[in-house]
Amino acid sequence: MAEIAANRVMIGCVKILRIVFYALAVTTAFGAQERSGADQAVSRFMYKYHVPGLAYVILRDGNVVDHGTFGFANVTTKERITNTSVFPIASLSKPFVALAVLSLAQKNLLDIHDPVGKYLDFLPDDWKAIPLLRLLDHTSGVPDHYNAGKWNVLGPAPVSSDELIRKLITLPLNFKPGEKFQYSNGNYALLANVIEKVSGQPNGAYLDERIFRPLGMKHTKVLTQADLPNIVAGYETVDRGIKSVYWNPDWCYGNGAIGTTWSDLARLDAGLYTERVVKFSTLSFITTPQKLLDGTKPNYAMGWFLGHSRNAETIDHDGKIIGWRSYFIRYPKYQLTVIIISNNGTPGLRTLGADLAGTVVDDLALDPMTDLAPDLTQTHFRFVQAIMDAKVDESWLTTNLKKDYESKGHWDSLSKTLKSCGQITLFEPAVRTQTGPGQTTTRYRLEQGDDVHSITIGSDSQGMITSLWVTS
Repeated sequence: MAEIAANRVMIGCVKILRIVFYALAVTTAFGAQERSGADQAVSRFMYKYHVPGLAYVILRDGNVVDHGTFGFANVTTKERITNTSVFPIASLSKPFVALAVLSLAQKNLLDIHDPVGKYLDFLPDDWKAIPLLRLLDHTSGVPDHYNAGKWNVLGPAPVSSDELIRKLITLPLNFKPGEKFQYSNGNYALLANVIEKVSGQPNGAYLDERIFRPLGMKHTKVLTQADLPNIVAGYETVDRGIKSVYWNPDWCYGNGAIGTTWSDLARLDAGLYTERVVKFSTLSFITTPQKLLDGTKPNYAMGWFLGHSRNAETIDHDGKIIGWRSYFIRYPKYQLTVIIISNNGTPGLRTLGADLAGTVVDDLALDPMTDLAPDLTQTHFRFVQAIMDAKVDESWLTTNLKKDYESKGHWDSLSKTLKSCGQITLFEPAVRTQTGPGQTTTRYRLEQGDDVHSITIGSDSQGMITSLWVTS
């Protein structure tokens, strides 16, 4: 089986800071702080991708295993990242909005199977019948106002939530509700509006009362433009340096306006092991994907993506707006969570998150091992290259894998995905296990520039390929 987890993004732009100054900043930032394997992984990431400031935390069973704060909240003033530095978390706001909606449902103030028009009667007729459930899991057909290219979402001009919704509903629906999954910020703008109509409170006030305060998240709030001077400054990579950027949280109503700290996000993780916000039955529902009209299920449930990373099931969500990134990933099998927030919106955090998880759980690590079977590694490298070139020799495959190859389209999909990432820049074994006489399973780290994949390949005593598993 082969699976590549998709990355999800947004956009953004202002003033250029040269790399010479940046290099000085990183050197100063790390000096005496480099201690754990996790810290070293963060140090390499920040230097490679020109990240001014970053915070991370690793938890097991809701308890902190490791954490760190690095670099600058503002490279001009040289203010440092601290435990109370507030970062915008962009789309990582969506799990909070989903929790708020489900808390209202738990109090019987709404039903997620109700049509959204029951609560927002001003919507166009073809929008009114969309079930709230379809908004929660991005299967509604509602368009994405933020990325529509029709409005200047990066400018400082204020926009009220009512005005934003009015703009959103001028766009046509993309498809029939339940027909397919399509990630859209418009879904969560509508859900925030529903929260306000049902609770009688502003979205931010309800989130604070029902989620932030019960979880002890004292530094978390829905941001406005007035809050921007007090949060971590945002940057993006340009040429060989970084530039500062401006962000207007008004345009992220419901879908991405929350600001928080690493420690408050750790409290969210701990809270998800309790019933402080919603009951356990609701927490289970949050990570249960619902069927589409054709009977298939998307890889998204109530505010969370569901997938795999390094052969382990995951529950995750990332966030990206111009200038900032966030990433929250849980590995249920290991009761393990990794959370990262940074103030460069250009580089993704998924690979760093997996590498940090690997510092705690060996099965998730992709550290290089001493290669005692370089010929096998070379054979597997040629196999992966053949997949990329769509020239797999079926004589390399066992009967079962050959059937898989012949009957399923994921080989072509995998070929296109890997090829789109560019040339292989690193292919090295991380774990090799003897599974029987002459039989091995090897997990490799495959790098293609900035893209990193975990590829697990099984071989039998004749050197035939018995299994394949690919994740990001």
